Amino acid sequence: MPIDCEALHDGLIGQPVNAVTAFAFLVAAGAVYRRSKFLSFALAVLTAGSFSFHSDQNSVFGWLDGLGVLLVLWAVVEHRLDGERSPQVWAAVAAVVAVLAIPGLAGAAPVLLGGVIAATVVIRTTDPKWVAGIGILGAVAVGIYILGRNGAPLCDPDSLIQPHAIWHVLAAATVVLIGHAPKRTT
Repeated sequence: MPIDCEALHDGLIGQPVNAVTAFAFLVAAGAVYRRSKFLSFALAVLTAGSFSFHSDQNSVFGWLDGLGVLLVLWAVVEHRLDGERSPQVWAAVAAVVAVLAIPGLAGAAPVLLGGVIAATVVIRTTDPKWVAGIGILGAVAVGIYILGRNGAPLCDPDSLIQPHAIWHVLAAATVVLIGHAPKRTT
């Protein structure tokens, strides 16, 4: 059974829709480059990992994809907190990493990551409209991710419209909003 719903196809790219939409993270990397080079780098790593994983679902590429997700989490927290070492936020990051190490819970990653990212956005964003926009877009992205998993209601492995691909685009857009949201100073 393929991961992330889309059927595996013969050829160089096993899941073409999911693989191509991974480049939304590269577009996001370019959009945040001037604000955070580390976030831009993390998004580029995620692009490489996600594209590679959806092209050839092997464990090495899955590891690179997971590393990209964790780097984006770290970079978002770093960017929003301007390098401040808030013990509560870093404890939450450590908890996410610990939970993801438990077999079978990796599918919870977007929900857990979304929670940590939401906390840093709320803590450090000056304008409630930005918080609402990021929150709504992020929640829609997570909802589509969950409803599009294997066996979930939106999963249709043979469809050209793949929920995981939509999640790629919405997650990338959410990170761009986070990267550009005005920051509150402590």
